[in-house]
Amino acid sequence: MKKLVAVLALLCGTTLAQNPHIGVSLQGLSGAPEQRIKVAKELGATWYRPVPVLLLGDAKCEDCEAARNAGLNISLVVRNSDAAGKPGSAVIDTADFQKKLRAVLEREKPAMLVVEDEPEDPKNFSGTPEDYGTELRAACEAAHELKIQCANGGFNSIATANLVTDQRIATDPIDASNFALTAEILRVHIGSKLDVSVFNKRLGNDKAEQDAIIAATKQYLEKHRAEIDRTRKFLIAINAAGVDRLNFHWYELQPDNVPKVLDSLHQLSKVDLMSDEMGQKEERAFETSEKIRVALENFVWPTIWAAADGKEGAVGLVDKKGKLRSNAKGFQMEATQK
Repeated sequence: MKKLVAVLALLCGTTLAQNPHIGVSLQGLSGAPEQRIKVAKELGATWYRPVPVLLLGDAKCEDCEAARNAGLNISLVVRNSDAAGKPGSAVIDTADFQKKLRAVLEREKPAMLVVEDEPEDPKNFSGTPEDYGTELRAACEAAHELKIQCANGGFNSIATANLVTDQRIATDPIDASNFALTAEILRVHIGSKLDVSVFNKRLGNDKAEQDAIIAATKQYLEKHRAEIDRTRKFLIAINAAGVDRLNFHWYELQPDNVPKVLDSLHQLSKVDLMSDEMGQKEERAFETSEKIRVALENFVWPTIWAAADGKEGAVGLVDKKGKLRSNAKGFQMEATQK
């Protein structure tokens, strides 16, 4: 019904209101800031995520002024690092950290502060979960003084998927294994091809195959136990830091897995959810639309889509020149209000 209304409105020349909780990131798209913001507006975004600001470097945000001038809400990632690609480090002087951060926040006026980026990965943050909790608490205190909301650096998509699988397998091994398979995170070889369709059959019809898949899932989880436990420790630190939103990233397949992600995160935290990096690995308009729709309907606010080609083969909504791809239509459809 929503898509029909949107199409009819466009045909009749009616201007549709924009969804206030949907945005884009265009990191990696070349050109002037104004060109990127033009693409963001063409897509229908109301939020914008610039390249992270490096507090120990130049502390500049190249796209913020253009985004503000265009009326976009800014979700600003700030890292305690001096160079792109270098891990963020533990805060040594809290007062000095807050002073530098306040200067950035007062200048750029974001609607949301995001502290670090995928900090559970040691390649992105060199400190301990406790170090991160200290930084996050200090950052949120500074942000709240300026009436700015604050969130953690989103968990990596695979870290999120591993955490969800691990959380679900204790109570429902079949459901957890199905999630791991359909999200395509299961990387364990058990000597024979895993039959995904087994989960569409009545329970017990192919118990041997189900047992093999469950065993493979448990083996996978144990192989990644250290990373999963580290993510859990970061989550504990985040829950205690006074954030307004729990932030996660999601690129994995099957839009109908998104509710399972949300359900598991709600089990682990009472904080409302957001995603400043949601995306896909194939150019599929249906997947784009459904992932965003499910996220927004479940109050994942904001939901910010990775609109430029990115890491791990992620496929954006635009090509290298900023031209819209077919999946951009799925985003634009969800960007309009009912």
